[in-house]
Amino acid sequence: FEAKMAGGVNDPDDLILSAFKAFDEEVEEKIKGQMVKRHIIDVENFKHILTSFGDKLDQDEMDDIFGEFEFDDDGNILTKTVVDLFVPGAMDEKKEEEEEKKEEAPAEGAEAAAEEGGQKK
Repeated sequence: FEAKMAGGVNDPDDLILSAFKAFDEEVEEKIKGQMVKRHIIDVENFKHILTSFGDKLDQDEMDDIFGEFEFDDDGNILTKTVVDLFVPGAMDEKKEEEEEKKEEAPAEGAEAAAEEGGQKK
């Protein structure tokens, strides 16, 4: 974590995103009459991970890192603020929607190609 923040490690973006999504919790709440989904990381769990595995961080390093994050009203870390340190924009809603469309598009394209192939004379 510390090496990555210092720019010393170049893991693939999808690996970083997957690692943080493993600890991500999706919470749904009603705000101003609308249901809103948020992605959070439990602070105590995250502190435990950072101080127990790999290059263990000390309190000063933890304070520096946690100063970069945004928190919800319950004190949980907003996952997007952690991920954005390493892969800016990776958790933007637009990107997630585009990825879903891309996954659907090849299936639709295959169906259209099959129909065209059957109609040729």
